[in-house]
Amino acid sequence: MHGVALTAEERAEALADLATVDATIAKVCQPIGSGGGGDNASDPQIALEKATDAFAKEKGIDGAAAVVAFAKTDEGKRLYAAAYPATR
Repeated sequence: MHGVALTAEERAEALADLATVDATIAKVCQPIGSGGGGDNASDPQIALEKATDAFAKEKGIDGAAAVVAFAKTDEGKRLYAAAYPATR
């Protein structure tokens, strides 16, 4: 696809899919024992996880579908940006 621009909708969908993969990889790559079970409300990744879980429960969806759908909302975009800031 070199030289072919994505439409705004395709770009948003691709970014949501990448956010899903990024969130999944982040969970898988956590060192053993780092979860701690504590509620650190100031941790952006914990805030994102809790908001995604609440969204999933409210909408009656789960798994990757919930993560992708939440990532497309304004709140989801804001929380993903805080939890996974771009490194440039």
